Amino acid sequence: SLRLYLWQRLRDAYEQIKYPTKVFSCYLRSIEIIVDHIQSDEFKKTPESTRHNEYLGYLKALDTFLVKALTLSLNETTSFDIIDEQHLKSSMKVIATLCRILHAGSLMEDQVDAGLLRDTSAALPQNRNKHSQPQTTLRSFLFRLSEMSMRCFTLLYTLAREGLGQKRIETIEQVVSDDLAQFLAVVHYPLGLRKRCDRSNKV
Repeated sequence: SLRLYLWQRLRDAYEQIKYPTKVFSCYLRSIEIIVDHIQSDEFKKTPESTRHNEYLGYLKALDTFLVKALTLSLNETTSFDIIDEQHLKSSMKVIATLCRILHAGSLMEDQVDAGLLRDTSAALPQNRNKHSQPQTTLRSFLFRLSEMSMRCFTLLYTLAREGLGQKRIETIEQVVSDDLAQFLAVVHYPLGLRKRCDRSNKV
C-alpha cells in the first residue's frame, strides 16, 4: 500500500543518517499497517486465490520487520528514545494481535503432530540428523511461523518492559518486576509444553 511504501521510504532516510530510534519506530508502524490491513474488510473481500498469495507476501514482510525491530530493541540502547506512551500502546496492541494470528500455526502444528491433520504436502530433502523428523513443505512452513511467533512474543516483551519502565518509581519497582515475570511465565507455559523455546535461535 501507499502508506507502507511511504513508511519504508522514511525508514530508509533515517537509516542513511543513522537515527536508530526513528528506524525502530518506522518498523513498528510498518507492522501496524500490515496487521491492520490483513484484518480489514477490504482484504477479506479480496478473491481467495489472490488473497492467499498476498497473505504469504505479507507474512514474509512481517517476518523481516520483526527481525529488524527485535534486533534494534535488544541491541540498540537508543531504540526507545522517541517512543512515547501512545506509540507503545498502539504497537503493543498490534503485536499482541499478531501473536494471536501466528498462534494459529502452533495449533495447526499440534494437530499435525497428534495425527489429527494429515500432512499430504511434498517431502523435503532428509536432514542429516537421523533423529530429526521427516520434513515436508507444510512442516517447514509451520516451523517458520513458530519462529515468527517467538520473535513476536519477544518483541512484545521488550515493549512491555519499556512501557513499565517509563512509569517506574522506586515504590513500585518490585511490582514492575513481578509483572514482567508473570508475563514471561504466561508466555513460556504454552511454548515450554510444546518444547519450542529453542526456536528462532533461542531468542
